[in-house]
Amino acid sequence: MRRKLERWDVELTMKLCSLILLAILATTPIFVNTREASSSLTTLYVNPSSQLVPLGGHFSVDVDLTNASSLYGYQIWLSFDPTKLSATAIENASYLNPPTETLVQIINNTGGYIFYAIMSVLPAQPKNGGSPPSLVTIDFTALALGISTLHINSTNTILASSVNGGTAIPYQTSDGTVTIQSGVVWAQAGEVGITGYKLLFEETMNNSLSSQETISYYWNFTADKWNGTQWVATGISGSSALAGSTIGALTTVDLPYYVYHLNSSGPNAVAWNEWLEVSFTFHWTYGGTGYSTAYTEELNVHPADVTGAASVTFPYLGAVGSATGLDLHLLGLYWLQSVPSGTNPTSALARADIGDFGSVSGEDLHILAQFWLLSWKNTPPSST
Repeated sequence: MRRKLERWDVELTMKLCSLILLAILATTPIFVNTREASSSLTTLYVNPSSQLVPLGGHFSVDVDLTNASSLYGYQIWLSFDPTKLSATAIENASYLNPPTETLVQIINNTGGYIFYAIMSVLPAQPKNGGSPPSLVTIDFTALALGISTLHINSTNTILASSVNGGTAIPYQTSDGTVTIQSGVVWAQAGEVGITGYKLLFEETMNNSLSSQETISYYWNFTADKWNGTQWVATGISGSSALAGSTIGALTTVDLPYYVYHLNSSGPNAVAWNEWLEVSFTFHWTYGGTGYSTAYTEELNVHPADVTGAASVTFPYLGAVGSATGLDLHLLGLYWLQSVPSGTNPTSALARADIGDFGSVSGEDLHILAQFWLLSWKNTPPSST
């Protein structure tokens, strides 16, 4: 009887897949799922690409994409090892232009997959660009020790376009992995943000042990720039110094920010409204064993719009969307004040030091003047 139910469940899911395609076809011409390998192809990827979690721990993963053109709807099929993991929730995405309609969201912990589909509905316009935000977020619980692959099933995963003859958008995939261990210190919610000419990296650490633990850790990262056509490698990269932290028993701790100072001049300088795709890895060691967790985020550069950055959730996307008198007022509040080493980089004082010169001075005013009244939009780059 159990096998019959499982078979019926899979068959029902596949029928729902067909219904989803029909729903998309109702707003588009013939839908063709063509996928050709290309260096400029949209990439669907699991983010973070690797995680270490404790037995019984709860965690989340996102399915993100690098860039896409004229995205009107999508369906995501993510498979996992049901003996190691149990999916507990599918969090609704907000990537597409509204209004949207969620067509189906299925969690199958017997077959080991989640299936999520959503589409825009008229009068919504197709969405251009990559993430943020994520296409879908899935919450999991770790059931057993071992490793589970998080696999994007390309047979049942489709990015639908309402233009170009209604064809599917070609893409490539990058899977993720989860390692479950008994009693661990594990990393959660690694993030990178930007304010002024500073990249800020942050990590939350969890100790699932009943004893205090000490870790050593460091960051390393590389950043590509959008050149108007594709992501291109740049000279922007860095690695933090080795640091240490003591984490109490059964606690969660936010580690201090790692701050990387971006160039304000020269060939690798960032410019207003430019985009960076930052791939970063957090490495930590405890008990003589090393671990790492990798992430990718896209950030819009707006070096002079720093007024409210500290109150905006990572990644920082600025305050009002332009460099205005609000930013000038912030500089005025802290004019000629020094910024002591170790100052929280999200504080108003640190943000007023736009160029990270160590004090709020004419150099920061010069940066603000360069971008005065320029506006930026949170519109990730498109390949077209």
